[in-house]
Amino acid sequence: MYKKIKKMMILSSIAGLIFISFVIIFYNMVSWKKFSEDYKIQKEEKVDYFFDDQRDDLESILNSHAVWTDALENIKLRNEKWLNDNATGYIVGHPSYNVDFIYIANATETFSML
Repeated sequence: MYKKIKKMMILSSIAGLIFISFVIIFYNMVSWKKFSEDYKIQKEEKVDYFFDDQRDDLESILNSHAVWTDALENIKLRNEKWLNDNATGYIVGHPSYNVDFIYIANATETFSML
């Protein structure tokens, strides 16, 4: 009788260890999957932020250069109204800047606003 109880306890212990092993393996798999998904989301957010930041910087640079390209074209055309409205008037007309005169020039063209 004690031999049967001893065998039963050994089998129960082995079954318990196998069950606990499967629970640990399952928990590790679930944890790894969650970690992988969180890591992927975090990296995607960083990449999105990087591209958004780069796009904003590029847009800022392009806009500033586009205005000066337009300014040079309008200097060549002697378009004083456009130059006043877009390149110089807001500076000369604003009292807090305290600017009385603007002179824009390149090697061949000039524009001045008093």
